[in-house]
Amino acid sequence: MAILGWTGDTGDPDNFLNVHFNSATATEEDALNIAYYRNDEVDELLEQGQSSIENDERQEAYFRIQEIIREDTPWVLVAYAEPPLGLQEQVEGFRPNPTGGEPFNTVELTGGGA
Repeated sequence: MAILGWTGDTGDPDNFLNVHFNSATATEEDALNIAYYRNDEVDELLEQGQSSIENDERQEAYFRIQEIIREDTPWVLVAYAEPPLGLQEQVEGFRPNPTGGEPFNTVELTGGGA
């Protein structure tokens, strides 16, 4: 049993799927594949997704991987949390980033006294 928190920092499905479901990362020491999940078809699809430059081919591979993982159920997900964002009315131009790295160069503070 394990508890894991993860934020994909690239927006690419390989950043999550390959790290956590590749048989090569199911090592006794420093396991990233903490479920020790092993599936030859998933490994082949991960290689295909990593090595292809065609978006449609990559999408097909990663969608199929997710179907297999759902069927095999190596994990039971209990929660998904979105980071809470609270901004004052004076904050304009803030755009949340799906990878968790927030750029503030677009932010302006309006109103208030000088």
